[in-house]
Amino acid sequence: MKSRAFQYALFPLVLAGSIATVVVLVELGLSVPKACFLTVFLSAAVIAGLERLWPRVDGVDLLADSQSPRDFAHTILVSRVGGPLGALAVVTVIGLLSSDDSTALVSWWPEALPFTVEVLAAWLVFG
Repeated sequence: MKSRAFQYALFPLVLAGSIATVVVLVELGLSVPKACFLTVFLSAAVIAGLERLWPRVDGVDLLADSQSPRDFAHTILVSRVGGPLGALAVVTVIGLLSSDDSTALVSWWPEALPFTVEVLAAWLVFG
């Protein structure tokens, strides 16, 4: 039986575990891309295990669901292709909009703000 608090805590716990896994793997000598790639697989396995223990929809069996292989493939594809393409698109647009020379379409980036605020703003733009 799962409580409401458990349901709300599960995602942040899995996310924190994924971040910790990447950090540990990098500390053990793996490159960041390899550590992230391995962590995607490990996270998918953990989420699949949790889904088997506590299904989001009662009566749905993850292993019997014909959609599961497609969901797993989608997870891997998005993590390996979608993320980098999204980052490239955002960096390109920001570069076009805020370059220092006369080719800038618009100069809108808050350059006068403290660096920490700029990082948070970039995170919000990218997210």
